[in-house]
Amino acid sequence: MLNKNHITATKRAVHPLLVLALILFAGLAVRVILLQFRWINPDEGAHLLDARLWLEGQVPVADFGSRQPFYVLVLALFLKVFGSTLSAARLMPLVASLGVTCLLYLLGKRWFGAAVGLIAALIYSLLPLVVIWSTIVKTEQLTILLATASMLLLLHGLEKGAMSIFFSGLLAALAFYVRQPALYLPLATILFLLFARQDVVKNVVLYVAGYLSITAVTILIYLRHMRLPEILFSQLNPLNLVWNRALHLLGRLPQQYRIVDGAGFRILDQDMSYTLDSWHHALAFSLFIVFGALALFFPNRFAKGTQQRRAILLSLFWLACAVLLYLYQTASRGFYTQYFTEFLPPLLLLGSVAIVDALRNPGSNWRSLSLAIVTFLSIYGLQRLFWQVSPGMVGYLVLSVGTAFLFYICLHRPRASFAATALLMLIGISVSGASALLLKRLGLADLYRFILVIAILYVTLTAANLVRRKIQLRRLFFLVTFFYAAFYSGHLIGPRYEAVWSPATLDKVAGYLSANGQPSDEILSGGAIWTFESGLAPYLNVPHATEFYKHRYADFESAFAKNPPRFIIMDGYTERKFLRHRDYMLEQVALYYEKVLSVTGSKYTVDIFQLVSHSQAENNLSGEVKDE
Repeated sequence: MLNKNHITATKRAVHPLLVLALILFAGLAVRVILLQFRWINPDEGAHLLDARLWLEGQVPVADFGSRQPFYVLVLALFLKVFGSTLSAARLMPLVASLGVTCLLYLLGKRWFGAAVGLIAALIYSLLPLVVIWSTIVKTEQLTILLATASMLLLLHGLEKGAMSIFFSGLLAALAFYVRQPALYLPLATILFLLFARQDVVKNVVLYVAGYLSITAVTILIYLRHMRLPEILFSQLNPLNLVWNRALHLLGRLPQQYRIVDGAGFRILDQDMSYTLDSWHHALAFSLFIVFGALALFFPNRFAKGTQQRRAILLSLFWLACAVLLYLYQTASRGFYTQYFTEFLPPLLLLGSVAIVDALRNPGSNWRSLSLAIVTFLSIYGLQRLFWQVSPGMVGYLVLSVGTAFLFYICLHRPRASFAATALLMLIGISVSGASALLLKRLGLADLYRFILVIAILYVTLTAANLVRRKIQLRRLFFLVTFFYAAFYSGHLIGPRYEAVWSPATLDKVAGYLSANGQPSDEILSGGAIWTFESGLAPYLNVPHATEFYKHRYADFESAFAKNPPRFIIMDGYTERKFLRHRDYMLEQVALYYEKVLSVTGSKYTVDIFQLVSHSQAENNLSGEVKDE
């Protein structure tokens, strides 16, 4: 049984709130430093243009294709308060991630003790996967903040006052109007309320009333700008995510809402190998958290207190519904590692309970934890600075098992036998390493190979340890997963992670456009960040290039011929986003545009093409004919 008093009995020399303040300060410092070097993700510009167009008086969704309206509103407020720049906008996910850190502490402390809350907050504050995405303008961090607050209010409502459940539903609806996949929140909550068996009808009605109140207000606001059928088939309808896809498969979706290139269930252009790799990377970055959550359900680990059981049950429904929705998203569109961060709050609550329970050695637990954190950060930092070579799956296993062995021996001598532990680890790495190589020869995808190899390693260590039972296996394996995450994160996660353009490239491109263009001049590009930073207009008032996949833009070439953009920017993503029209665009560029600037220093060279007058274009063509 998990004893709340036992967990928090750490000779309270330091007040938990002071520790939380230090955690927040460390998280803030790391993020602020990273902001100076973080490269630009292709989606950031489109999100920023959504906010800028709203500030200019246009209505998201109604007047232009955009992200969800509450997200655009919050982003617009940050631009209004801090200035219309990329750096100002990046404060939004940064602040949201620190807010999540505080809420995780409150959730953990309320139901499991301050130690659990502090562990959850510490991991979320400093985990490389979270840090790197909390400095990019994306929807996930704000969604997670609202989701975590919604769950906190829900559990509070079951204990103290039913009206908190109403506000829980309200926040869940706001999360949907930040990010559509947050639809897992009402599903998880209603399932939990049914299983909790406490005033089921009353609590479900209160929650649904809170959720629908936001939905109703949103629809009423948009009825001034859109017809009701348009709203029902738009992203403003919470059922849109499933409804539109079902109608698409049945061939009943109205033509104007169809994806032109969508045939069958999977739409848009993410390659399945990239989808599987994203799952693999996300699991590897967070491996110790996943193992910690699973370890909670090993024999004699599950909490028996009513409040603790209720909190764990809610976390399980929260996690399960989020995973199921993103499995659907994976099958239909694809997956990115930032999506995995939405699983982290419930995973951390579950995992932190198990971690604190495993660190209950009197007098050594917090010293061990501090040393483990320093080792993790040292591995990550040294690898980022000095060693960028991937050793492969077997190499990562050898490194993580070896580091875990040394760490374990240092902490447990002389109680643990050096020879017995070394033999155990040697057997584990031999069997799992051989399995990894064999599965690779069989052509198994890295995601499935990774899951199988980690499972094989655990089973092998368990079987080998049955002989003498002198090794604290769960603690040892947790260290293996902990250091695996450190090595793997250190190899992949840095300022350029999932980003393609450097800040220097952005400054040069935006500087040229600002100096040589007018606010009404339109830019066509794959990344919209150039349009936002320069203050110019997006082509055809479309911030998101993926909107051109939709059926209403099927006649793109005719629109281009009638109204060509002043600037075309080939940034490495333009070719991908306009692949269907690539040949036509290249032809138009050759006839009517001239290259005026080429900027290197990013993943792709950024070339700016500027429209020339038709008479000059004709002269250029005449000159080419004479030369021939």
